[in-house]
Amino acid sequence: MPLQETPLSSGALPPSPQNFTSPGDVKSINGNSKSPRISTKLDGKLQPLTSEVIPRVDGYFLEQWPFRTQHAHYLDTCSMDEAKSLYRQVPGLVLGDPNTKPASPVEKIISTLYGQIRATGKLAEEFCATTLEWFQLCTSKDRKQYKATSFKDYLDFRSVDCGYKMELAILSWSTNTHIPRELPVILALEKWAGYHLFLVNDVFSYRREVRRMQEGAALVNSVQVVMQERGLGEIEAQNWLQNYIVEVENEFEKVVEEYDGRQRAFVHQYAQYLREMMAGNLMWSMLCGRYHVRSRIHK
Repeated sequence: MPLQETPLSSGALPPSPQNFTSPGDVKSINGNSKSPRISTKLDGKLQPLTSEVIPRVDGYFLEQWPFRTQHAHYLDTCSMDEAKSLYRQVPGLVLGDPNTKPASPVEKIISTLYGQIRATGKLAEEFCATTLEWFQLCTSKDRKQYKATSFKDYLDFRSVDCGYKMELAILSWSTNTHIPRELPVILALEKWAGYHLFLVNDVFSYRREVRRMQEGAALVNSVQVVMQERGLGEIEAQNWLQNYIVEVENEFEKVVEEYDGRQRAFVHQYAQYLREMMAGNLMWSMLCGRYHVRSRIHK
């Protein structure tokens, strides 16, 4: 469900989409013995028009940029050389450099969509700049050579590395809302939400990332960091992280409950959007074929 475009001057973010996510009874996400198990108060639900939206979006993409097959997953199946070639093109595609000519279907998608985004104003420019910062970090030698010195060091690094700032920029741009980060409470909420997003991703994506490492990709994952720092095996490290994720949710809610300062209504509404972001990421990580996880939600 698209968000309404309401400026900050109205005093609050637009109303939260109904029937998507909200705090609820504790759920557990369970799979087979090797699948992550995460207890959460985030209540993830499919968007009510999912069955209508998916074929419409798929049809649009296939009509505009036909892939070889309807089920092509270029970013998951391309070689390392193909991925590097794409990354070299990204800055020009995002900024609309006339000297950068899109070749592959993926490049044409990036070029067209970011051209439409850039035409929408100031917040779109900030979103494009944030996108480029993330891509440049992902393809830098520093990332490939990065070795976490501690779990805390890893949290600081991934807060910048994982693309979370790009997600926040999408939220700001899509709602035409300036986020008042001069308020410490906003930064605190974003910190805990960011930890939740990339730690959930780490737990579910770990085995895939190990396979990609064998092909030359960098392994940047908290499972490995916890294994090394605490002397644990894979399963034990995953269990430790799953418990830590529960504590992250608790810290996020504590920040919301204790805040009684300026723009309180805005802060509470923004917290709800971050909850929805966390819940959506958790459901996607659990269900997507990319991580080959077969799991269910249990009350």
